[in-house]
Amino acid sequence: MRLLSSLRLLLAAGALFAAAPAFADFGSAQRNFSATPLNERLLVQTFLIGAGYLNGVPSGDFSKRQYEGVQNFQAENGFYADGDLSAPQFEKLAALARPWFQTWGFRKILHPSRNIPLWVPVGLGLRESREDTGIKFEDPSRRISITFASFSATPIPAAFALMTRLYEEKRAHIHYKVMKDGWFVISASTPDGVDHYLRYHQDGRAATGFTLMWNNANGNVHGERIATLMSGGLWATMTGAPAVDLPNPGPAPAPKPASPPAASAKASPPAREREKDRISTGTGFFIAADGHFVTSAHVIADCASIKAKSDDGAILDAKLVARDATNDLALLKVDKTAAKAAHLRTSLRLGENVAAFGFPHADILATSGNFTLGNVTALSGLGDDSRFAQISTPVQAGNSGGPLLDRDGNVVGVVAMKLNALKVASEGGDLPQNVNFAVKATNLVNFLDANRIQYLPAVSEKPLEPADLADRAKSISVFVVCK
Repeated sequence: MRLLSSLRLLLAAGALFAAAPAFADFGSAQRNFSATPLNERLLVQTFLIGAGYLNGVPSGDFSKRQYEGVQNFQAENGFYADGDLSAPQFEKLAALARPWFQTWGFRKILHPSRNIPLWVPVGLGLRESREDTGIKFEDPSRRISITFASFSATPIPAAFALMTRLYEEKRAHIHYKVMKDGWFVISASTPDGVDHYLRYHQDGRAATGFTLMWNNANGNVHGERIATLMSGGLWATMTGAPAVDLPNPGPAPAPKPASPPAASAKASPPAREREKDRISTGTGFFIAADGHFVTSAHVIADCASIKAKSDDGAILDAKLVARDATNDLALLKVDKTAAKAAHLRTSLRLGENVAAFGFPHADILATSGNFTLGNVTALSGLGDDSRFAQISTPVQAGNSGGPLLDRDGNVVGVVAMKLNALKVASEGGDLPQNVNFAVKATNLVNFLDANRIQYLPAVSEKPLEPADLADRAKSISVFVVCK
């Protein structure tokens, strides 16, 4: 595979690699790119945008637009233009993009009322001011301005129609406009030479998004690239699509390592049901027919031995293969062919129906498992932690590591923790109900890619009835016992 499996190591070490074969057609380039881990595909696309060779939000999918963009990059930089990016070529691409990311200095800014993050190029010296609808960022040199706004009681179709009409009245040239699935984008240029880019999403009853304007006559900051990067970030936030943080090569304080979910002061994992004889229990689910399954990292912490009971009643020794404490994920394997394995879907929508399956309170409740229904109530966790989704689906001690499924039976998350209701009540006087969290499937896919584990993609079919969905969840789940 021409794009080596760890671009992060390449960026850190600046290592040199042997040149790849000289020619690849679209299909070959697509296969090579698709074989690369998802987070690294997103990183490649982010750098292509930053260097000016791709005009489209990072998605991880290989397109003709990307193929042609890579060919243009290769031709302009003395490489054979076959559309298939090699590791040394990526090093050159990153070198071209880094100065711009350093200039832009992207930082996540939260909307003051909606608690939604947006990547903003604060490195351009933008001045921030509060408005009734949100925040405005203005460049003193008048090169660029950004309005991060939320309009209450505004359906997306109405907002799209209004903005389209306003640009038509201004005699603007509309380069493109699109509206679908609860969002819209408009790109236009007004007669005064100012370029405009708008992206807004349905956010409950509000329309939340940004308007970016730039004027190249006052200095070219490549506003079209900024617009694409900001658009991709907002799209990922609002839909749960996979994303990577935008590079910021400038000097910055060393970041604090992300705390594992179990360390949160106000959240507690529902799954480590520890008893006096040092036995704890949790849930897992198969992600491959060869016996690989996943659970939460805190479920199997400090275990001398791990056993797993599958849906057919078989009790098997489980071997720990890999663990990611930061994202609270663990990969294990049993010597058994799984009858069914999970299909993984890496996108989430606010408000969609989800279901959880697990083995809560195995000492007193049904040992055959517990199935609950709920909704996605937020697309981030405590402190706006993008690793998690908040769910109303009831979970208890013993649910951690279990699957969170959509109505088609695809796994969209891994049940991780619940809010410590008593602690919140003691501090604030309010007793929260059904405030629970799941690790997004995006993080699970990245974890599996890093460990070279193949998994099944999402399927779309007629939504399952709850009883059928429960059967699907039960068939892939395992009861995990840690001693």
